[in-house]
Amino acid sequence: MLAIPIYLRLFSKDANPEGVLQIYSKEEDKTFTPLGVKIAEMISKLLGYVISSKRINYLHKFNVTNDKISEHIYEKLSRGQGVKMKDLFNSVIPELADIMKIQCCSLFSVAEDRDHIILEAGYPEGRHGIGGVRSVKEELYARIIVEQKGPFGSFENEKIYPHYLLITNPKETQLFPADLKHFLET
Repeated sequence: MLAIPIYLRLFSKDANPEGVLQIYSKEEDKTFTPLGVKIAEMISKLLGYVISSKRINYLHKFNVTNDKISEHIYEKLSRGQGVKMKDLFNSVIPELADIMKIQCCSLFSVAEDRDHIILEAGYPEGRHGIGGVRSVKEELYARIIVEQKGPFGSFENEKIYPHYLLITNPKETQLFPADLKHFLET
């Protein structure tokens, strides 16, 4: 095996390798020629360049998204309008969908009696039944957020924290009722 380090020099002048290019030979105890080593080093530099370019493109996309979100908020504030959570959700979530790989997302508000939740917004739009009211007692995911009793942390199918709930595996989670799982599958 010939192992050549991969460096991403576009981001740092430090010589810390970011990974290793490994070239295996079918022959045992093969001696690599100096030309073979130079070719491997050249391939390693090209891989480093490709990885660096991909990171730069990702960071650029992230910055453009960040600018769009900030511009939307500042535009609302400059007109003397308040920023409503629903408007913010509807403008931010579609921008973040590609970056965060969001498939489905909902924004709920809690009624004053704290016994019901109201669907305020959803992504993708038009598939959620905006304005729908659900009982906190019947929806385990809502009860966890409204009552704030825990347990909190990262679990197999979800992440539960006082300020958010992330369902990482909607098919297997016990927090969704059967009708919501069916909706998500379709």
